[in-house]
Amino acid sequence: MPDNYRSGLDPFLVAEGLALRLTPDQHPNYNAEFAEPVIEDRIKEYLYNAPIIPVKEPRKGMLIRTYNDPNAHHSWLDGEYSQSYYECYLKLVTFELQKGNTAEALRALDTMDHRLPPEVVNSEFLLYNIVANDYAQCGNMQKAKRYAAIALKNIDMMEKVSPDNAVETDQRRHVKLDYMRSGMFMILGKYDEAETLFFKNY
Repeated sequence: MPDNYRSGLDPFLVAEGLALRLTPDQHPNYNAEFAEPVIEDRIKEYLYNAPIIPVKEPRKGMLIRTYNDPNAHHSWLDGEYSQSYYECYLKLVTFELQKGNTAEALRALDTMDHRLPPEVVNSEFLLYNIVANDYAQCGNMQKAKRYAAIALKNIDMMEKVSPDNAVETDQRRHVKLDYMRSGMFMILGKYDEAETLFFKNY
């Protein structure tokens, strides 16, 4: 549902997979990034109950096969389309981390990593930055470092697209990207580089 179609309904929406359910009650944190309210059993059924083949009868589950198939034909649009799936998993990850349930958060991350491997599907760098931080919070530093390295490459690529820092908005964007870089350097154990970036901008 596009944001401009909601007309003030955001506080009443709850995520259950890619769909949003309109409820009669307002929910806290409805506008927090990846921390919107979720219906736990329904979003888990949707994300974890992957059908092998299309079915004729209604059932919850997400059938996506091309994103983790390196032999499938991909276009640049696949990266754009995949963001909705990444965000769906990250909502569940955030929900579990807020409860202190790192085992279930890690389950969601690993399922997402299997179905949407970043080496096959190129998506927005910010998502990989968040995934790296979530993996680090869950204690899986091997995968955190893997996503951090990919995030750094994408950040550098974005800077090359618009390297001009003469305009104030570009300067702020540059500082934001450097802040993300420093976080990824910390995950990768490159503490000197992280410290240099931090003090350069702050």
